[in-house]
Amino acid sequence: EFIMNDMIEKIKEKLTPYQNKIFYYLINDYKPRETAKILGISSLNARKNYGYIRDKARKTLEYYNLEVK
Repeated sequence: EFIMNDMIEKIKEKLTPYQNKIFYYLINDYKPRETAKILGISSLNARKNYGYIRDKARKTLEYYNLEVK
């Protein structure tokens, strides 16, 4: 759990404050449509940000040599 929390913090460091809000919903299993409704943004915007954040997370985990599912 410590490693997971540490990795979440490392990922958050690479995101903007706006993307950190979206990241919260992403890691708590919200669908992009749900996130869009909560934040008052378009579903397309939410989906694009989910993809961008996943890519940043994947690169961060690869940098620390952790397996990506």
